Formats: sequence, C-alpha cells, structure tokens
Amino acid sequence: MAQAIALSATSIGGLMAAANTSTAREYHAGLAAMLGVRAALAAQRGYRAEESILETKRGFLEVYGGARAPLPVRM
Repeated sequence: MAQAIALSATSIGGLMAAANTSTAREYHAGLAAMLGVRAALAAQRGYRAEESILETKRGFLEVYGGARAPLPVRM
C-alpha cells in the first residue's frame, strides 16, 4: 500500500487553475483514478518509490500542501 501511494504521489500534478473549467476537472479526476490503479499494479509487480514522498523535504506535502518554501536568493 505504501508503494502504491508513493508511486501515485509522484505521478500527479493538477493545478487549481484547471479546476475552473469543467472538462479539465473531470479529466483530472479520471487521470488520478487511472494513475492510482496503475500505481497499485506497478507496486504489486515490485516497482519501488520513496515511501516518505508525502512528508519528505521537497515531497508532496511541501510542494502541493501550501507550505511556503523559501525562494532562492538571486545574485
């Protein structure tokens, strides 16, 4: 289960701007479902991903969870 979640988390990337159009919203829902099934099948076949992908630095929660990462310093 952890591998299926980790593989799924590395496969997503829908943006909130796309949620404003109904066709994009349905497309992303279908895509998420398809990727979840594919990730479960891949994990069952032995594919591996970083199990801490949700909470690790630069992981899913930091990138998509709204936490503000510091901006790089430009010189």
